[in-house]
Amino acid sequence: MGWRRQITTSIRLLIVLWLALVSLLAGPLPVRAEGGNAPVIEVQADALGLPAATHPLATSYAKPSVMLRAGDQVSFTVTVPQAGAYALAIDAAVPETVTFIPPELLVQIEGQPDRWRLIVPLFYHDTADQFPLDRYGNETLIPQARLARWSRVFLRDPNFSQPYPIALTLPAGRQRISLSLGEGELVLGSFYLLPAIDAYPSYAEYRASRQAPASSGVLIELAAERPSFKNDTSVRPLSRRNLEVTPYDPYYLRMNTLGGESWSRSGTAVYYEFTVPQSGWYAITLRAIQDYKNNFTVYRRILIDDQVLFAELNAVPFSYNPNWRNYTLGGTTPYQIYLEQGRHVLGIEATTAPYHDSIERVRAGLKAIADLAFAIKRLTGNQIDIYKEWEIADYIPDIRERLAALAGQLRADQQALLAVNQTPASPEVLAYQMAIDNLEVLAQDPNRIPTRMSRLSEGAGSAAHLLGSIFGGAPARQHLALVAEPAAGARYHLHPFAGHHPSRTEHHRRRDCERLVPAVSGLLPQQSLPEHRRSAG
Repeated sequence: MGWRRQITTSIRLLIVLWLALVSLLAGPLPVRAEGGNAPVIEVQADALGLPAATHPLATSYAKPSVMLRAGDQVSFTVTVPQAGAYALAIDAAVPETVTFIPPELLVQIEGQPDRWRLIVPLFYHDTADQFPLDRYGNETLIPQARLARWSRVFLRDPNFSQPYPIALTLPAGRQRISLSLGEGELVLGSFYLLPAIDAYPSYAEYRASRQAPASSGVLIELAAERPSFKNDTSVRPLSRRNLEVTPYDPYYLRMNTLGGESWSRSGTAVYYEFTVPQSGWYAITLRAIQDYKNNFTVYRRILIDDQVLFAELNAVPFSYNPNWRNYTLGGTTPYQIYLEQGRHVLGIEATTAPYHDSIERVRAGLKAIADLAFAIKRLTGNQIDIYKEWEIADYIPDIRERLAALAGQLRADQQALLAVNQTPASPEVLAYQMAIDNLEVLAQDPNRIPTRMSRLSEGAGSAAHLLGSIFGGAPARQHLALVAEPAAGARYHLHPFAGHHPSRTEHHRRRDCERLVPAVSGLLPQQSLPEHRRSAG
């Protein structure tokens, strides 16, 4: 019996040693989601095989973290419970020594040829509480400084033009993932793999998911020109001389708006920190004007504590209107947003996601036109003789079909743009129509295209130029400005309700509150105003 126990013990010891050897060869053990079948898979930084970070940022993160510098790479193994599409996210913070170029992690999954760029944002904040004055008494810009803060960063497309994070298709089983840092440095926390986000819950689902009493008697006002922080230094305060803007001075320039043409690139965002005195349901109203692009709609993504709470906040539209309006999120039936007592962050991010498909199709159309123009030039040469006749259809037999297909595609895009902007008078819709007309004229008699290249690809009125003006002039850049109180002057104005000018009387202050309800960052308990005020936006 004794020798049998010894053999059993030896076999068990060999099995343990074999498992340990396998784990060493395979790298860190696969980490499953907590709770067994929970969908979120988390790999904490202490499983990455690097020393624990000693940077001061590590002390403000509750979990383990490691320091990555240029050229560093970490690899780990996760067990995917079932095949499907997954989103990837990390917790990260960038030290203040990295000033201008955001660090980029190159993400690679073993066995897949594709690689993805994960851009970690840099944050900036004002270095003073008051705008400095120049020699003439005019307010000038406050110097910006880097702000090191932790954030959860999802793997998104580099242009931030898609509505949801990138979906990675993964098979079931063990997956080896590598992250390599190209330049800069960052403090890396946990890694997350979760089911792909292809839709956010609707507002109705969000509202039904929580039962809480309504709050009352609270109005929170935030100055638009003084965001707590932002992810791009180009978004800056502006001065607008208008009686409806505060602060206003008839003799000196005062910084009273934010953004305008400086806030146009998709993905740029401003953030406002605020404190909620009591838990409950709140409404948000934005005071806005969009008068830069005629008959065009721009979009902003609204985040609460770095999260899109429901689908309707992923792309909030601001249509063309030459007058100031109160945009209460949700319209006449405001969205009720639940906030716990304490500190929160409101984020407002420029987004071109609603135009993403149109931009891609315009890009494809431009390529198709360039390819066709090159094929014609290769046949005819650069010197066109108007007296020479060409049989283009003999050399490019499908030229009519190609032109007709391209015109049909552009017509579908035009209808999609009409559905968004609700007006045929938009310059973008008219540019679509002129490009379609050019292509249809060329399709009627392809043999005359060599003498009509000004309709196809050459000159200001060509189909290529018209499509290029749509892509470069509208969806790709969306200007917006935040202002302190009802304002005018900037291209698109959106404003978090600001503090009141000290020289105003209490009567004027009360009148502004009635007219604005809570504006952009104005957070208002859902039942704290009479119905006629809540429906003013």
